[in-house]
Amino acid sequence: MKYFKAFICIFLISVLLSGCNFRISSSIDDLISPLSPFGDNADVKEALDRYVSNGYTLKTPDNGRYISSYNFYDFDSDGTEEAFVFYEPSDNLGSICLAVITKNDSKWDVACSVTGAGKDVYSLDFVKLNNDALPQVIVCWDAISNSMNHELVVYTLNLKSAKPTLKAFDETKNVSEYYCADMYGDKNNELLLLNTNTGSSKSPRAELYSLNSGSFELLGETKLDSRIATFSSINEDTVDGKTQVYVDAITSDGALMITELLVWDEDYESIVSPFYSYSSMRTEETSREARLVCMDIDGDGLLEIPIDYSLRSLPDKVFAVKFTDYRHTVLVHNSYALFVENDKYVFVLPNEVLPYLSVKYSSKDREMSIENRQSKKVILKIKPVLKATYKENEHKKYQIVSEASGYYYLAQKGDDSEVSFTDDEIKQNLKPINQNGDGE
Repeated sequence: MKYFKAFICIFLISVLLSGCNFRISSSIDDLISPLSPFGDNADVKEALDRYVSNGYTLKTPDNGRYISSYNFYDFDSDGTEEAFVFYEPSDNLGSICLAVITKNDSKWDVACSVTGAGKDVYSLDFVKLNNDALPQVIVCWDAISNSMNHELVVYTLNLKSAKPTLKAFDETKNVSEYYCADMYGDKNNELLLLNTNTGSSKSPRAELYSLNSGSFELLGETKLDSRIATFSSINEDTVDGKTQVYVDAITSDGALMITELLVWDEDYESIVSPFYSYSSMRTEETSREARLVCMDIDGDGLLEIPIDYSLRSLPDKVFAVKFTDYRHTVLVHNSYALFVENDKYVFVLPNEVLPYLSVKYSSKDREMSIENRQSKKVILKIKPVLKATYKENEHKKYQIVSEASGYYYLAQKGDDSEVSFTDDEIKQNLKPINQNGDGE
């Protein structure tokens, strides 16, 4: 009997630690009893309880910045946040709704609600996309959970009328991912839609839309590498007053990462991907085996594109890369680096030391050793250690040079007299990579 009780305790603890992230079906969701909300969350729940009297199940977006059951955002900039809540009514299973809940005189009430364009929700965002003073509400809906393609709907929200409304701005757009930026240069954000078109005869593509006219107006479009299966990250920088969008993607076989650099071209009056070839349907110049996304490697506020660099006898899962800047239609060399894929960090290498280097990596100790190829002496050792297990007396020869994502990054200088790094150089050159793939 005591073993049975112990098993029950372990099972219950496992369920609690799992976060109750069950997404199998509505009936399973109904069996989960999360912790009772408190504070504003509790008041918002009470408002939704009154509005949906027959019961409901809360739904949370899978991706983006707003991934809570109760998402708060000051939509009208009046100093009071509104709550945006997704729910599945018990009397209409399979139909997901979005409720906007407002606070007036310390009381929360549902201002309006709309039925979504799918059976699940992928993401929620708030972006100003036209000349209106207020932002738009962007929701990506999914027909099925964990779908690779989403139904994007842009909503306009009116909270000032006697009967507040949440209405679809225009038609629904099928997308794999999207991004908002002023690429056209009119001081307004445009909507960049990206599609892999997996399973169809169409090539992956990017489309840029303006919403200034009251509907979706296509400004320009371009094809993307035909091998793209998923988009990994999207970022931007500005050079000479023009926005550059960097789309990192992964090929269908998982072997390559590709950067599609998207810019507005005034001659073509469209967005273009400068390195895409319409003859081969590929973007070879920014394709690489290293699964490393674009990042600001030198701290100048601009993104660099990593491409493969040939360095002989590299161990498995350690890549040599060359970071490049896009300037005036060409890629310009910035720096070299070693990327340790399993440990999520980059170590920048001065150009002059490249001819001397050989690299070893211990999977057991997670330690990379950079050595002098000629003298066979160690130049530098680097390894990550979990903060929770770090013990100073076990790492006396190492110094902590960085920390990120629950890890200390340790370094130990070697005894090579020809090539060496100062403490400041080690700290400056070691770049942890966060969960999104960007530098910390």
